[in-house]
Amino acid sequence: VHVSMLGSLDDIAEWIGIARYEKKNVIEIGAGSGHLARIIAKAAQHVSVYEPCLGLRPEALPESNISLFNEPFTGVHCNNAADLIVCRQVLEHLATPGDLIDQIAGALNLYGHAYLEVPSAEYIIEHCAFNDFHLAHVQYFAEAHLVHLAAQAGLIPIATNRLKDGHDF
Repeated sequence: VHVSMLGSLDDIAEWIGIARYEKKNVIEIGAGSGHLARIIAKAAQHVSVYEPCLGLRPEALPESNISLFNEPFTGVHCNNAADLIVCRQVLEHLATPGDLIDQIAGALNLYGHAYLEVPSAEYIIEHCAFNDFHLAHVQYFAEAHLVHLAAQAGLIPIATNRLKDGHDF
């Protein structure tokens, strides 16, 4: 993560709200470099990081309250255990994103929250940002589409965070 991005990760943690993760159990799915997990871990009871990329090694997450799993998240061992699940820039890479959203919903406790972040298809269209089409992205989401998938899993949207001038939400 370039140093210029660290501020935006602080902003995301602040937007989520410390009350949603302070002294609580958090899961981050697709943590990339693990920097957001490290920010959240400063206040969280425990953060479980699911990052299939073997480039993220345990030594990059030295905090004693972070566990790294270099595997995809399945929710199998997490039933109703998480207070917060963060899934940033992952769903657009999946052929069936609704399946992961279902797993996320199943891993949350009754009063848990999910932070789902994806690139905006509307931004790409409105700004003719065709360079934002990537071979690794098999999905592009309009906000209504993501809200619909979340609702099918039993999640209720409470707010929308628009990032990078609306590039992501």
